[in-house]
Amino acid sequence: MPEPAALPQTSLPLLLAFCRTYEGGSFTRAARDLHLRPAAVSRAVAKLEEQVGGALFRRTTRSLRPTPAGDRFYAQVAPALTALARAETSVAEDDVPRGRVRISAPTTWGLHRLLPRLRGFEEAHPHVEVDLHVQNQVADFVREGFDLAVRLGPIEDPGLVARKLEDAPIAVYASPELLERRGPPETVADLAGAAIAFVLPRAGRHLPWLFAGPDEEWVPTGKWRVFDDPLGVIGLASAGLGFCQTYRFLVEHEVAEGKLVEVLPARAGRTRRFALVYPQGTLTLAARAVVEHILR
Repeated sequence: MPEPAALPQTSLPLLLAFCRTYEGGSFTRAARDLHLRPAAVSRAVAKLEEQVGGALFRRTTRSLRPTPAGDRFYAQVAPALTALARAETSVAEDDVPRGRVRISAPTTWGLHRLLPRLRGFEEAHPHVEVDLHVQNQVADFVREGFDLAVRLGPIEDPGLVARKLEDAPIAVYASPELLERRGPPETVADLAGAAIAFVLPRAGRHLPWLFAGPDEEWVPTGKWRVFDDPLGVIGLASAGLGFCQTYRFLVEHEVAEGKLVEVLPARAGRTRRFALVYPQGTLTLAARAVVEHILR
């Protein structure tokens, strides 16, 4: 695809349509994000392809995939659009937080911890809009244009700032029905064959269970595996299909209602860390306001 020397001034909305389509993988998702009709987004991308002189997507009746030229084009355009949005926001802010902040958070901490912490934010910062993406994937700040992300575990990227949110305690739970059938486990080995595993999205391996004392890390084995959303293990355990290890804060209601019972309490005590993460030196005033509100 030839390098365009200069794009027409009207290309900015076309570029935005292209980036949202690339990120969402479909015109429909892009249209929802941009508050447009899918046909309008499709036309915008087609017009952009006409301007740049090459195909950016391969279209079939069932899929929409970027071409190699589309991948290269996105890698150059997305950071520029992000920088432009931040520049416009910084000029308009005038010491008052304004603009849109995009946050990526997992279903676990995002739905049960982050949302309550956002109470009162709208009243405190009426000019800030928040896009919350609840997803169990590691957010790409550059490619996807996120300002903030909630991440689990140690943050090893030196280009990221990590602010501790919580060391969340974990424990093992089972339904009363399962315990009636199998009896309460007395050792970690008693969990074998009936442990509900969560498969890590990128690694494709089972998330290890953590215990205090010996056998500190144990790989669950059983007939049931959950992909994509770790909240699924709680549903399966509540249905009596196996043991699950999860965060205490996720099962407070199930325990209070008697749907789940903690087992092996003497081996509990381990935690997993959640942190609020963002690239160094890139926070807008609006994003800083969100960070301060969440961490207060």
